[in-house]
Amino acid sequence: MSSVADQAREYITKFLKKKFGERDTKELNVYDDLDLIDSGAVSSLEFIELIFNLEQKFELSINFEEYDLSNYTTVIGLARLVDQAAELSKQK
Repeated sequence: MSSVADQAREYITKFLKKKFGERDTKELNVYDDLDLIDSGAVSSLEFIELIFNLEQKFELSINFEEYDLSNYTTVIGLARLVDQAAELSKQK
């Protein structure tokens, strides 16, 4: 995995642990194939918030029309999406 994807994965993990800490629940076991929405780790609104935060942190824009977000709802899938968006932004 690329450096950007690794950094995104780490950011996503921290985001999830912070969210679960705020909910005062037991700590979430975060793994690469965790489906963020189906597992209940985040709501659809929190998923959009996470994407917005990733765009801010990595200074990129994710065009929702270019991607089928249902393919990127896992930790690793979302990290790869950030990596792809970062590569596209370099090419522009």
